[in-house]
Amino acid sequence: MRLEFIEGTSKKFWEAKLDGTALHVKWGRIGTDGQSKTHQFDSAKEAREEHDALVQEKTKKGYVRTDAPKEPPREPNLEAAMFEGLLRGDAAPALVYADWLQSHGNAWGELITVQHALEKKPKDKALQKREAALLKPLPMPDAKLGTVTWKWGCIDSLHVFNEQDWMDESYDVMVMLRPILDLPHCGGLRELRTGVIRWDSNEEDVPATLKEAGQRPLGKYVRRLFLGDKPSDVDMDHHTIGDVRALSKLFPNLEALKLTSGAASWSGRTNFEFGPLKLPKLKSLIIETCGLSSVRAKQLTSSTLPQLEELEVWCGSKDYGANAKAKDLLPILTGPIFPKVRKLGLRNNEFTDELIPALVKSKLAGQLEVLDLSMGTLGSEGIKVLVANAAKFSSLQRLDVSQSYVSKDDEKALRKAFSVPIDCSDQKTVDEDYPSRYVSVHE
Repeated sequence: MRLEFIEGTSKKFWEAKLDGTALHVKWGRIGTDGQSKTHQFDSAKEAREEHDALVQEKTKKGYVRTDAPKEPPREPNLEAAMFEGLLRGDAAPALVYADWLQSHGNAWGELITVQHALEKKPKDKALQKREAALLKPLPMPDAKLGTVTWKWGCIDSLHVFNEQDWMDESYDVMVMLRPILDLPHCGGLRELRTGVIRWDSNEEDVPATLKEAGQRPLGKYVRRLFLGDKPSDVDMDHHTIGDVRALSKLFPNLEALKLTSGAASWSGRTNFEFGPLKLPKLKSLIIETCGLSSVRAKQLTSSTLPQLEELEVWCGSKDYGANAKAKDLLPILTGPIFPKVRKLGLRNNEFTDELIPALVKSKLAGQLEVLDLSMGTLGSEGIKVLVANAAKFSSLQRLDVSQSYVSKDDEKALRKAFSVPIDCSDQKTVDEDYPSRYVSVHE
């Protein structure tokens, strides 16, 4: 990057180049070779942060970048109309913009038409070859660091992770992320997903990824946000997504949100904060955790989600920070604070039986289409209350009590009372090895 400052008799330049953990800087009077210096850092992230700070400092002093690549022509109104069309599933605005782009020599227009044509002819080899050629110059992520999906010339979803080496603390996700987010093709991004980026610093990387994406205009188009994808063999308690409370402001039009995180209870740190959420369009919220504390439960029950139709909450084990009790979740049932919920999951908790009396009295009971009480400690006490009040669940279409403590007699009673599909698979038992009831995902 080269910046120049010209004012009066002063004519200076400043250049910077990143190379892994090294930052090469050069400066002097325009027309001379100037001076140079190389700064070494412990990580690529530190080098990039210093680079960005210096660029910001020079820009404030009046330096102007002179080597920025020339942007091909674009038309903001047609572009915005295309992104809105993507949300509706309407290709017409994209094809109109494609015509404009092609008439002004922008290859993006051809990519739009080629990908639209591929929807009708997905096996057309000529179209496939042309698409590959048009995508080749773009800064796409390495397959081990991220994936993207496309829709009519636009990046529709972006998945950020690190399967190359998530133990590498020097890895800087911004090196991969920023060039993708800078693409005009990413301006209408509808889905953002994160996985494990750096094992010991994921609680830093996930919020940083959200900030980097959400502070751009694309934030208003994101409709689906999934944070915390992890391999099945990874203990949840060791996997955290950090403080993501800013997501309501960064992505105000979300319709689906999934948070998967432990709380790193073993470290003594607090690495999972998400609310209160204020998302007026959110329809689906899933919180998968083994560490739902009373504080986090309050973050949920204090949220403003007027359009919520699907809610799934995992609690976990008190041995791993899940100190929330039945009373902390009761506002979901007794309010109800989310009056439009039709699919309810109260899963993986140590007090399932205690929730049932409030559930059968709730205004939600008559409108629930799906009720999921799996992976927790539901037993005969709760089953008896459900059976006695089966008539209150007049809209129910599916009941899940798998991975619980449902006896054969309890199962028979449930199936007799509820004429809907019931999942009673993989029941747990209390015995000498496991004398107390336990949740399915406790760490």
